[in-house]
Amino acid sequence: MKIRTLARTLVVTFFAQCISLDAAIVVEKLMHHRSGDNKNVLELPLELGKVVFYLSNEPHVTALKEESRNNKKVASFVLPDIALTPALNQMLTSLKQSNSAHYSVNISPVKNPEQGLLLSITYDPNYVTIAHDSFVAIGMQKGLVFYLYNKKLLDTIQNKELPVLQTACLDKKKSSIVIDCGHGGNDSGAVSPSGILEKEVALEIGKKVSQLLTKQGYQVHMTRNSDATVDIDDRTTFANTHNAGLLVSIHANFAGNIKASGVETFFLDGALLKQQDSLQQVMQGYKTQLYKSNYVLSRCLQEKVLSYVKTKNPQVVDRKVKKAVSQLLIGVTMPAALIEVGFLSNLKESYYLKDEEYQNLLSKGIAEGIVSYLTNLC
Repeated sequence: MKIRTLARTLVVTFFAQCISLDAAIVVEKLMHHRSGDNKNVLELPLELGKVVFYLSNEPHVTALKEESRNNKKVASFVLPDIALTPALNQMLTSLKQSNSAHYSVNISPVKNPEQGLLLSITYDPNYVTIAHDSFVAIGMQKGLVFYLYNKKLLDTIQNKELPVLQTACLDKKKSSIVIDCGHGGNDSGAVSPSGILEKEVALEIGKKVSQLLTKQGYQVHMTRNSDATVDIDDRTTFANTHNAGLLVSIHANFAGNIKASGVETFFLDGALLKQQDSLQQVMQGYKTQLYKSNYVLSRCLQEKVLSYVKTKNPQVVDRKVKKAVSQLLIGVTMPAALIEVGFLSNLKESYYLKDEEYQNLLSKGIAEGIVSYLTNLC
């Protein structure tokens, strides 16, 4: 009896230390999406990096007065009412190991001025400027994103016309395409009733897309080309550092309604982000063009994929192009789209997704959608 009581006391003490029981908000994911560590900041994109919080409840942010330290600035933000969980401690440790050459991020629990988390960003004001937005992600997660913008590049193109901005930041002739095969390794993704795994479907289609594009002379990089576990922020950093003109992420869908079926494509749009800071006109123009490019790429993919798969599956449902904030789409600096090629939860469609001929049609549609986008044919 005494042993049980002691064990119970130790457990309660442990969780009391790890978790703020009065806190209303849990950090479900914390990500740092980077754009490389090239010392010449002018060779980096407008977005040097992002720190993104995915939270269980509506977040609040209190910006503290900036401090100056050794010719650098320290911008600090308090996120109150955050639960301090063991999982959060692991996220904080991981984040500390991924700082950029142009800024450093530190997040720690605090009790003053409010109990919660203190986000501190140390940066050179000659090279970096900071802004942040809030959003609601897929799955209704609440979120905060802190942007680290390339001030040198902003200043360089500040007085230029929009075409110069597009050439500098959203050039369709950039050297590579990134294909992201969803999930992988210990993350199987969705699983059909018959055991078909999303990670396997996505990988097979992604490899076929890569082969088709490579044959047409495009340089293609894959975030994974085997059954490997790759974290989301590693995928986005990989894409951001490969001078990519676009990214397409391939997934298979799942729903509680077993009759749900069809193809749908998601893109990030500014309407989903609640802007917290005023932006320079040049940055506003860049974002407007980026969101437009996201939509056009998504539309190209949706149209071309449907045109191909209808030859084998005439009843395929067009679930349209949709706006969404996903962990991948918000993390990349280039035009991007996430395509759900069908529902593994739908028995008939799951067998289509496993069929090699059908995968070939999906792959041709995705590849042709990408080429159509790059050559302004859609």
